[in-house]
Order: sequence, then structure tokens, then C-alpha cells
Amino acid sequence: MCPAINPDLSFPSVKSNYGVALLDRLTKSVLGIPTPETELKPQKLKEHFEGALYELFLLKSRLQEKCSQMEVKCREDERSFRSAIERLKKDLTDLSQQFCKLDTEVHMVSGKLVHLGDQLERKNLPRKRIEEARDLILEFYKFWGFGGGSVTNVVSTQSDEAQLLEAATRFKNLSSLCLELPDDERFLNAKQRVTVACQHLDTALLERFRANFLAGNVETMKSIADVLLLSKNYSQCAEILVEETVKTINPNKISFKDITKCLVSSEKLIMTLFLRPDSVLMQLMHSLFTTKLKVYLSNHMKEELNAQAFLTNLYNEYRNVEKLVVELSNELTLITDPMQLSKLFRELFAPYLVDYMKQESDWLTERLTGHLEHYYQSQRHQKRALNVSGLAELRRDLQAKFHITGGDRSQNDYDISLLSEEVAVNIIEDIRRAAKRCLLLSQPTAIPDNGKFIFNCLYHYLIVEHVDYGVTIGLHGLNIADPRSSNPNLVFFSIIHEATSIFHFFEKTIDESILPMIITNPSYASEISVKRNELKQDLEGKFCTGLEKCLNLAISRVQYLLSSEQRKTDFRPDINANSGIIAGNPPSLVSFLPSGLFMNYSK
Repeated sequence: MCPAINPDLSFPSVKSNYGVALLDRLTKSVLGIPTPETELKPQKLKEHFEGALYELFLLKSRLQEKCSQMEVKCREDERSFRSAIERLKKDLTDLSQQFCKLDTEVHMVSGKLVHLGDQLERKNLPRKRIEEARDLILEFYKFWGFGGGSVTNVVSTQSDEAQLLEAATRFKNLSSLCLELPDDERFLNAKQRVTVACQHLDTALLERFRANFLAGNVETMKSIADVLLLSKNYSQCAEILVEETVKTINPNKISFKDITKCLVSSEKLIMTLFLRPDSVLMQLMHSLFTTKLKVYLSNHMKEELNAQAFLTNLYNEYRNVEKLVVELSNELTLITDPMQLSKLFRELFAPYLVDYMKQESDWLTERLTGHLEHYYQSQRHQKRALNVSGLAELRRDLQAKFHITGGDRSQNDYDISLLSEEVAVNIIEDIRRAAKRCLLLSQPTAIPDNGKFIFNCLYHYLIVEHVDYGVTIGLHGLNIADPRSSNPNLVFFSIIHEATSIFHFFEKTIDESILPMIITNPSYASEISVKRNELKQDLEGKFCTGLEKCLNLAISRVQYLLSSEQRKTDFRPDINANSGIIAGNPPSLVSFLPSGLFMNYSK
């Protein structure tokens, strides 16, 4: 008998090869795993297949019966759910109708309540006004001289802010009453007493406002400011806040970050207390700039400071305050127009910028002149003006032709190079500092003119007074050199090297510091470009002339030495006669040449 099939077995969906797989499993269950020696038993397989088919038929019957039962149950559940939904819809309709009725009744009742409230208010308002008028008349009656009241008692008997605020409210109404009364003998004294009492009361409230500001009681400050809103002393609340806020800033030890934090917190307080916070905040900013920052600048830029310290402090503090203005414009929400702070900023630095360019030019001229004078003194060189007239040119030509040393200059002036890269670097550093300050501190319209002035200083002191002067002196030394009397001094090679380096520094300084200042003025930029090209061509011409003279002097000296050696051999013909070589060591004949050139020649 074949094994029974599990009745709870669930079969997968029928596929095309399901029957083949089923037969294969049934065959393996009867015969085992087939091998070549396995004996086929058809009868046993037939019985096993018939039993399996019978079991499948029974399983199919049970499944169909179970499906029928589930379908019946689903139809019953559907009918019950439909009936429940219909019942709920009906209940919802009934509840909606009841809600509409209740809503209508609530509106009717609320309308009746509003009407009743209006009637009560119309009934009670005259009564309330009568009571207020009675209290006001009694209060005025005291100041009329019949109630025994006095200004001192009115103010001093109030011990806390609540009573003071209540009294201020009464006196506000009393002041309005006094405005309606005529100025005759009956009411004049009383009106004067009321006015004095109001003034004393406002003074007391302002003192309490100051005390609560120091204590940090924002709610009480708000109540006092609201009471004084229609009073003439309302602006004094803002003055007290500004005064006490500015007191917290020490002009001798200012921290710009702390100022920003203080003003941000003060802005929040001002927005809480006042109806027009923007005007109060600008009042605070004006007080800060005209008192604390003004004192701070005067302490850092005193008249006894030297020019360099003054200009350095001015540049640094200008940057610090400018950064503060930018931070305040970004942090404060009430500052909608940055020009408001910019105006205060300009007014703060205006006294120091009136003659700024004069101070800058004086300092720059003094510094650049000092660099050159100190250098020439260290070289023991007395600088004289270069004579470029036609007579001077003729004189130099005659001196060069007849090898006469110039009488107005010592030979030491021609033996060394008068150019120094260190001096050039010092001059350029001062030029860069001045350009940086001018770009920040000058008016936008004056920046191109100031940039041209700084370029002229750079050109005059670095190029004319130093480079051109040193190159010209080197050329003069070549003109008067006599190759027959001594070896020529070829210091002009080092002059060319140093002049070339300095010229590169000069061009880099123009590109980085001068051009940003004159970029808005094309004529100045074109003029400087032309000057640079002319200077470059002039230096190249002088370099070529000097190199040509150096080569001529070297050749003349070698020729002279060789001819001298030849004359010596004329008296000693037996020496070196067989070799045919001129006596003397050729490298020693050119020992006056720069070592680098000689080494290259030897190689």
C-alpha cells in the first residue's frame, strides 16, 4: 500500500512539468534511486499510483468542501457588514442634524448674550464715568487747597512701582482735566500744583526706570515706559537706557567683539520697551561713536606720536572700526540702511583724514630719503648731482681720451657698486605700506591721484636717485679708466646684476601696489606704462654701453700686457725660442676679469 498523503498538504500552482515531477517522486518512493541493476516492477508501481490518485481525489473533495464553507461564511459576513454600515450612516445623519440644531441654538444664545452685555455696558458706562469723574474731582479738590494734599505727600507716600504707576495714571487724567479749565484765579494755583506734582512723579518714575534697568527688571521698565508714553519725559527713558548702556564700555580697554554683543542685547531690550526702537537704537549708536570711540581714537592717535606710529595706528584702528560697522550692519535687525552707520563712521575719522595725504607724503619722503642717505654714509660716499650738460659731456670725453681722473670725485666712487638690493627692498616696503594705507584711507575720488604720487616717489627715489645714479657713476668710472696704468675695474658687471634685480622689484611693486590704485584712471595707467617702457629701454642702452666699454678696456689691457711681454722677449731671444710661445702665463694676464668669466673661458 502506498503511503498516505497529508490532508493539510498545500500544493503549489500547477505548472507544465508538475505531473512528471510527481511521477518521478512516486517512482523513487517505491523503487528507490534507479541504477542499471534496478528491477522494474510495473504491478507495484501501478498499485502505488492508484493509491496516490485515490488520496489526491479525497484531498480534492475535502478542499472543495472547505472552499464552499468559506464562501458561505464570507457571504454572511458581507451581509452583516453592509447592515452595520447602513446603520452607522443613519446614526451619522441623525447626529449631524442634532449638531446643526445645537449650533443654531448656540449662535442664538451668544447673540442674546452680546446684546445683553451691550445693554449692561450702556447702563454701567455712565455710572462708571460718573465714578471716575467723582474721583477725578476729589483728586483735583485736594490740589485746590481744601483736601490737605501736597506734592511731597503724593510722591513720597508711594513706596513701590505699582502704586507709582497707579498714581501716574490718575495724574495723567488730572492733567487732561487741567487743560480744559480756564487760567483764572480760581484754578491757577491748583493747576500749578498738579503740574509740579506730575513733574515730581515723572522724576520718581525715571529714577525707578534707571534702578530697574540696572537690576534687569524688563517688565517693570516696560510698564514705566508705557505710563510715560504721552509725557514729555518719555524721551528721557531712552536717554537713561543709552547712558547706562554706554557706561558699560571702557574707552581705555575696548573690545570690539564685546561691543557687538552688548549692542545686540541692547537692541532686543529696546524693541521690547519702545514704540519706535529704530530711533532709540540710532541714538545709542550716535552716543557710542561720539563718546567712547572718539575717546578711544584720541588715546591711540595722540599728537606727540611720530609720523610712522600715527599712520600705523590710524590704519589699524580704521580697519577695526570698519569691521565693527560691518558686523553691526549684519547683526542688528533695526539697521535697515547701512549708510546710517557709514555716516557716523566717516564723522568719527574725519578729523584724522583731513590732512592724511600730507602726513603720508611727508613720512614717505623722509623715510625714502633716509634710506638713501644712510646707505651712502655707510659706503663713505658723498652724493653729488650728476652734470648732464654738453660741457660736462665734453669734459668727460677729454678725460677719457687723455686718461685724466676727475677732480670732483674720488677714485673710491668708481671702485665699488653704489647699488644695494637691501636699500631697494626697504624703499619698496615703505611704498607698499603707504599704498595700502592710501587705498583704505583716501577718498575714492582721490585714490588715483594719490597712487600717481606714490608711483612718482617710487620712481624718483628708487630709480632716479639710486639705480640711475649708480649706473651713471659706474659708466663714468669706465670712461676715465686707463688700461696702461692699471687693471680695469670691471665692477660694472655686478652693477648690471643688481640693477636688473632692483628693476624686477620695481615692476612687481607697480603691478601689486600701484596699479590697483590707478586702475580707475586710464590716463594715469597709460602714463605709467609708457614710463616703464622708457626706463627699461634707457637701462638697456646704458647696460650695452657699459658692457661695450668693459670689453674694450679688457681687450686694451690684454693687448698692452702682451705687447709688454713681447718687448721683454726682444732682449732675451734665447728664452722660449724653440717653443715659439710668448713669455708669461696667459691666465695671469687676464686676472682682472671677474672670476666667473675666467672660469667659463678656461672651460
